[in-house]
Amino acid sequence: MTVTVEIRHEKAMRLLQDLADLHLIELLPSDSSVTSEFPKRKLSSFIGKINTGKTLEQLDQQLNDLRDDWNRTI
Repeated sequence: MTVTVEIRHEKAMRLLQDLADLHLIELLPSDSSVTSEFPKRKLSSFIGKINTGKTLEQLDQQLNDLRDDWNRTI
């Protein structure tokens, strides 16, 4: 039996791959030009994309405060 499935989340693809590794299903190559791999993004592509509304000095101070809280004794 052959079934066509549209993958909507990368976890679903991992589950299908696990089933194939257990020889419960067989993954066949697709005839369409759509790839089954989800695009991988470098973390550097996110630089400058997140806007917190804080200045670098404010972020630095917040990080220092968090570090100080982590190091304090309870």
